[in-house]
Amino acid sequence: MDAPEEPLPPVIYTMENKPIVTCAGDQNLFTSIYPTLSQQLPREPMEWRRSYGRAPKMIHLESNFVQFKEELLPKDGNKALLTFPFLHIYWTECCDTEVYKATVKDDLTKWQNVLKAHSSVDWLIVVVENDAKKKNKTNILPRASIVDKIRNDFCNKQSDRCVVLSDPLKDSSRTQESWNAFLTKLRTSLLMSFTKNLGKFEDDMRTLREKRTEPGWSFCDYFMVQEELAFVFEMLQQFEDALVQYDELDALFSQYVVNFGAGGPRARARFSEAEGPLMTVQWGGRSLELAVPELRRGSCLHSVAGKLVLWALRSRQRARQPRPHSVELALQGEDTCVTVSVEAVAPAGREASREPRCSSPPCPDVAETPASPNRNTTQRPADRYMDAYGPAAGASGRQARQARASPEGGARKLQSLLRRASESTEVTRQTCGSQGSSPGEGPAGGPHPGYKNEHRLGVSVPPGALDCWVFLSCLEVLQRIEGCCDRAQVDANIAHTVGLWGYATEKLKSLGYLCGLVSEKGPNSEDLNRIVDLLAGLGAERPETANTAQSPYKKLKEALSSVEAFEKHYLDLSHAAIEMHTSIGRLRSAKFVGKDLAEFYMRKKSPQKAEAYLQGALKNYLAEGWALPITHTRKQLAECQKHLGQTENYLQTSSLLASDHHLTEDERKHFCQEILRFADRQTDSPGQRIILPLHCFAQLRDLHFTPSTAVVHVGGVLSVEITLCSQMPIPVHVEQVAISVHFSIEKNNYRKTAEWLTKHKASNGVINFPAESPPCPAPQSQLPAPELYEVFERSPSDNSLNTTGIICKNVHMLLRRQESSPALETSSGVALDDGAHVLKCSGVTLEPGANRLTFRTQAREPGTYTLRQLCASLGPVCFVVPHLYPPVQYDVYSQEPQLRVEPLADSLLAGIPQKVKFTVTTGHYTVKNGDSLQLSNAEAMLILCDAENRAVIYSNVREKASDVLLRVQSSDKVTSISLPAAPAYHVIEFELEVLSLPSAPVTGGESGVLGMTESQRKHKDSRSAGRCMATAEHKVSIDCPWSIYSTVIALTFSVPFRTTHSLLSAGTRKYVQVCVQNLSELDFELSEGSLVGPDSSADLQLVPLNTESPQRIYSKQSVFFVWELKWTREPPPSLRCHFSVGFSPASGGRLSVPLKPYTYEFQVENFFTLYNVRAEILPPSGMEHCRTGSLCSLEVTITRLSDLLEVDKDEALTESDEYFSTKLMYEVVDNSSNWAVCGKSSGVISMPVAARATHRVHMEVMPLFAGYLPLPDVRLFKYLPHHSAHSSQLDADSWIESDGLSVDKHVDDQPDGGRSRAGAHPAPGGEHRGLPMPRLQALPPGQVVNASVGAQVLVVPSRDDHVLEVSVT
Repeated sequence: MDAPEEPLPPVIYTMENKPIVTCAGDQNLFTSIYPTLSQQLPREPMEWRRSYGRAPKMIHLESNFVQFKEELLPKDGNKALLTFPFLHIYWTECCDTEVYKATVKDDLTKWQNVLKAHSSVDWLIVVVENDAKKKNKTNILPRASIVDKIRNDFCNKQSDRCVVLSDPLKDSSRTQESWNAFLTKLRTSLLMSFTKNLGKFEDDMRTLREKRTEPGWSFCDYFMVQEELAFVFEMLQQFEDALVQYDELDALFSQYVVNFGAGGPRARARFSEAEGPLMTVQWGGRSLELAVPELRRGSCLHSVAGKLVLWALRSRQRARQPRPHSVELALQGEDTCVTVSVEAVAPAGREASREPRCSSPPCPDVAETPASPNRNTTQRPADRYMDAYGPAAGASGRQARQARASPEGGARKLQSLLRRASESTEVTRQTCGSQGSSPGEGPAGGPHPGYKNEHRLGVSVPPGALDCWVFLSCLEVLQRIEGCCDRAQVDANIAHTVGLWGYATEKLKSLGYLCGLVSEKGPNSEDLNRIVDLLAGLGAERPETANTAQSPYKKLKEALSSVEAFEKHYLDLSHAAIEMHTSIGRLRSAKFVGKDLAEFYMRKKSPQKAEAYLQGALKNYLAEGWALPITHTRKQLAECQKHLGQTENYLQTSSLLASDHHLTEDERKHFCQEILRFADRQTDSPGQRIILPLHCFAQLRDLHFTPSTAVVHVGGVLSVEITLCSQMPIPVHVEQVAISVHFSIEKNNYRKTAEWLTKHKASNGVINFPAESPPCPAPQSQLPAPELYEVFERSPSDNSLNTTGIICKNVHMLLRRQESSPALETSSGVALDDGAHVLKCSGVTLEPGANRLTFRTQAREPGTYTLRQLCASLGPVCFVVPHLYPPVQYDVYSQEPQLRVEPLADSLLAGIPQKVKFTVTTGHYTVKNGDSLQLSNAEAMLILCDAENRAVIYSNVREKASDVLLRVQSSDKVTSISLPAAPAYHVIEFELEVLSLPSAPVTGGESGVLGMTESQRKHKDSRSAGRCMATAEHKVSIDCPWSIYSTVIALTFSVPFRTTHSLLSAGTRKYVQVCVQNLSELDFELSEGSLVGPDSSADLQLVPLNTESPQRIYSKQSVFFVWELKWTREPPPSLRCHFSVGFSPASGGRLSVPLKPYTYEFQVENFFTLYNVRAEILPPSGMEHCRTGSLCSLEVTITRLSDLLEVDKDEALTESDEYFSTKLMYEVVDNSSNWAVCGKSSGVISMPVAARATHRVHMEVMPLFAGYLPLPDVRLFKYLPHHSAHSSQLDADSWIESDGLSVDKHVDDQPDGGRSRAGAHPAPGGEHRGLPMPRLQALPPGQVVNASVGAQVLVVPSRDDHVLEVSVT
């Protein structure tokens, strides 16, 4: 809390009640010491250790020293701690033995006997040493002798109870030490007595509380006992502990009030033994007076026994003065108690006695003490009310609660408290809690707790009595706050005092309504009698306020005296409350007060002043979702608008009320008839219309198009069906329901077809509209859902369930302030859309609930039509939906005729008949008899004519119109298709069969690349098997009757087969293999496969090795055909072949035309065998088999099989005197890594071109694994010299890339190559870059036969191997 600007006077903490300490012995001695003792005793704190594990506290002790009397000692049954002497002290300064024996000893003996008789064991004997007396008497004994005698006589076992105080009035170190020892002993003894007696008192109090279920137990007696405990804590300045006692009393009393209402006479006996009904006889406001003396409390305790306490302590503050037949009602957080006198009315025949009331209640103490963080109390209604308004309301609640318990008393304490605005916040908070619910708690406020207690306890309260009491109490508190605080503090405290202003306003309004001060004719005789009774119950004004001009008593008396005075006071209070709420940002509360003010104005026949307040309240109710207050306020607003003559606003409000289900059926019919009566009325100006929103009359639920695509051609009919839910309670005849349509032409709209437009529409043609609601700042649909959680509070002792409830964790989101918005329930200001395009439906009767209305229109102009407004007309009253959302559109198109040709299958297969679908969209063209399509025939594609072809005609909504026979006439160049007659915007569909001639692309040479081995070719063939089918495109030109231009369409056919060929060799015998692979999804049967050469001479023959029966080829499978190639003389270098095979679908269906065979042409080159290569591996000498790790001999034999042929005449051929020769390069490669070639693995040889010429090469190899190992591969290449004409055209990089061996002009003399294939290639950028190098040319597979293919050699493991590795192939 910020420090105030002006320093406050220091607060001296004093106690009304202090612990009593009796003083016996020398009274004059004690009187001389008392000033010093009273100052020194509370100066040093003492640690107070309590039982039951409670935390120790530091306290300052004060005492009330009184003269010892036997009457002060407690008697049996007396439980009052306020008058209990906690310690007894005997004072003496005797230093003479004779005096001690004669008087002091006897006096001490009598004193101790009295204490023992009353069981008082807390006592001290103080011996004061005075040096002045010693000097006057020379024969006195030393002080130690007197002290020892006293200790021996009275303190045998407790010598520390005799204390010596040396020269207490002197200022010396010896005196100070003596004082310190004495004060320490005094504080310790006093604190020990506190602890012992307080513990016993608490045990007795608990025992009494446990007996509360027994008959005859009185809450009044228990209240006095526990309040005693609170007073003791206050004496020790433990204000938090004192307040806890009142919290427990408040909770216990609340529970007993509930039990009293449900428990009958037995429960009532616990409060009162009085018989007969109870009634309230006086209701004066609270009194802020000084406390009465505490001495009267004892007599009041006896007087209250057996009497009924109606309202006991309802807060944490104490009600100090119980009164006979009356109730102390304490305002929470304020230094006051308010008395409401309640008398027990005697039964019939016996007069009730009346006792005088106590004049003034005591005032609780107020202190500024540190807060206890462990304090846990139940939240009161006022706390919940203040928390709902914002965090500022409860910012300083604990500080103010601590400030309630100051030891200063009376009005001076209250003024010191109220000087601090932050402390006075608790005063207003607690006042609101004790008075009841505040106007800010809800639209209608909450019930006063006194009414609940009165009902439960059966107390009869005159009407208006509690309202008078609350009004006076609120103004008394407000007046006292304003008197104790300056203007700045009062303004800063508005957030806490505004609740009292509003509550006082509400109570004054209740009194005005009760006493007839708000009625038109004023109060009647009965009302005047009630006013007299209420004023009599107020009693006489208190003397302290009698001279005040504007006291609460005078204000209430004046307000009840006349209608004009009441209006003045009520308006002043209302406007003051509204201004305060508005200044602190509580607009919601300000509008609630304004609603009450509007009701007052309506009763005073001033509707023009009430309208603004009703609009403001209605806006808040709509924003927060108060259904019933919304209905109630609208009724008031309708009455106000009717009196003001606001026709449009009144009709709108009436329509909302007619559709409100919170009203009765009769009320709804009344407001509906109001609308119908105005609609039947003839207005002066025929063109004048009243436009209202449709949602208060009916709800547009959905809209349905027919056709469902909402697309229609020019001249077509479109129907729109809407579902309109009438919210009126009776059938209503509507003159016309119209939908205004906006027309727009989009760019290139003529290009949009019906299919394109359909893709952008809803599939079912139904558009659903959200439920409309009146505009409000924050609709409930946009607020988050409340997060509710259960809360359980259990007892710490036995874990039993005490309370349970529900809390909302996101209340800050639900109750946050809404933004302001324009006034509601006013004219909509919507203009009617009087466009050229309107859909109308006339003479409609809307029944309560769902009604279906159908609009029909004929499309005349292409474009997009958007539905804008919906208007229902009742005479001059029009209910309008200004904008339909979501947007609703329908399209009208004008389409050009179109022809579309598409296959029925995913792809068209060549060679077999395939169906093609023709779709003719007529558009705006009408097909007449005699119109036909002229198709130009393609060379490789045939259009098959079937006599049973039929055409189907559909409407634009895909409804079948007719099915006619299709006539197709075909000639060599043109096929004519006669179209059936069809109207515009229809579709003609028919199917025809087309046939594309099958053929494979012509290829030359072998299917593989020259120089490729058999394994490499097989691998390449397997990879290429998954390729896509070859396609052939056929273009057809079509002449249409609606256009002078020809339409060209392209049909793509896929060849279902993929054919490859290969040349196979077996020595000198040659075979041609043709592979046919089925790439389609169909199965076929192949038959009559044939392969023919260029001529049928006897020198070259192709002998088939195939089966004669038809073969089935399945999808994604292959079939092979083989022919042996035989010749009698030298064959040509190349052989051109033509392969053909018949095929048909395996399904076995009847074909309309015979199918042509599938053909494939290819060329076979260099198929004559020139060389035979044979390899052989021999074990080392002396061994039968090869062994791993041992060198073996590899012999490669290359044999020429023919003499010089035409294919040998190339750059590698050299001529000598005796024969021709050519250079070959051999290479030994082991790709499986089974052998290690030792030495050279490649070389160049000069091979004579003569039959049976043989060349042998020897080298060493080492087996790496044991088992049957395949032989290494031997490859042959033609070695072309560098002076070749061809080589001169290539650069060095090309030579290097083509060569398999790096050689120079002395090739034969240098090593033949590296040990591996990779080592035979020179590195790029070497010394040979840029020089003409020899190149290698792979021999075609047909020219070389490897006789060792498939051969294996047995390799046994070495005997020295510890690990055996076996290769199995």
